[in-house]
Amino acid sequence: MNPGRTRTVTRGAGLVALLGVLAVSTAAEASQCGLIKDSDRRHFCYAKRDRSTGQCGLIKDSDLRHYCYAIIDNRSGQCGLIKDSDRRHQCYAETGGSTGQCGLIRDSDLRHYCYAIIDKRSGQCGLIRDADQRRRCYAETD
Repeated sequence: MNPGRTRTVTRGAGLVALLGVLAVSTAAEASQCGLIKDSDRRHFCYAKRDRSTGQCGLIKDSDLRHYCYAIIDNRSGQCGLIKDSDRRHQCYAETGGSTGQCGLIRDSDLRHYCYAIIDKRSGQCGLIRDADQRRRCYAETD
């Protein structure tokens, strides 16, 4: 039997099959986050995937921690606490749901990530050079 797949011989096979597909999807997301080497970025990836601030508190980098709380709780007020201007623009873009701030981001990887996350298009992820950030992007847009 394949891992992540459910096999049944009882009634309700359609529901069981659907749950098996969802388990595979969740496993794929988890594996993308698990491949991220940087612990802060990995915690952030899990926080976004789980939509829970529990992982945010484990992030050591203060800018990324404020960003995490802002994104998960959708509170743009946390964005103002971020010192790095690129990360602050991305934070305002995500909490506001608009790509307008993405164009102000100087770092090309972060800019592509911003557009991908706001537009929910993984095509932008392939343009990201940093492998960890690219994995996180795919995990969050697929």
